[in-house]
Amino acid sequence: EARVYLERALEICEKALPPDHPDLGIRHNNLGLLLKTMGELSEARVHYERALAILTASLPEGHPNTQVVRDNFEILKGEMGEG
Repeated sequence: EARVYLERALEICEKALPPDHPDLGIRHNNLGLLLKTMGELSEARVHYERALAILTASLPEGHPNTQVVRDNFEILKGEMGEG
């Protein structure tokens, strides 16, 4: 059930915000976290990559939100056997 709500929140933000808005990055990260927990690692990866691209482009270097996504993505890659 959580997936439905997170996907809906992402859809709303995509319609209401510019494509490089940091809130979109956070929504992608949240969905990535859920998908990873559900074992849907490939789908989670897509959302982490998008989140990282948005936050890297829209926030200052070293911003804590960007680091959280980067850490989440590294954990996912480890679970996928990539490092």
